[in-house]
Amino acid sequence: MVLWYSYGTTAMRPSCALLAAAAGLHPLPPRTSCRGLVLCAKGSPAAIGPAAAARLLEKTGDATLLDVRLEGEYRLDGHVADSVNVPAFTWEHGFYLPSTVFEAEVAAAEGCSRGTQLIIACTDGSRAPEAARRLVAAGWSRCATASMPCAS
Repeated sequence: MVLWYSYGTTAMRPSCALLAAAAGLHPLPPRTSCRGLVLCAKGSPAAIGPAAAARLLEKTGDATLLDVRLEGEYRLDGHVADSVNVPAFTWEHGFYLPSTVFEAEVAAAEGCSRGTQLIIACTDGSRAPEAARRLVAAGWSRCATASMPCAS
């Protein structure tokens, strides 16, 4: 089953409804738009916006922001206060390659137990979805991804 949802509040355009029907997706509720379209397969992590991530971190108290950028990016480009940095990828020969120890390092990181709500983030949202899929496959059931600019 595929879920389809959006962040918008304006009426859905007919072209979006046709696209959804052609792809076998569930329709959006009334008064939503295609802006911020997110597709995710059943069992894969949801994508949330920066505001929703901030509310979740403040409200629940058991959520952890997992920053999956490289250590140098985390340290030099700035990061969100109280976030945990575990790089999901390595940078080799001009390519991001999956880290072979990512899941083990997340399990060992403080605040990242399998029962904790993890909000997995990187600066532009390019690495967080794959990192989240890997964690869901490894047994973390409460994962969401968020693309959020880092605080400097």
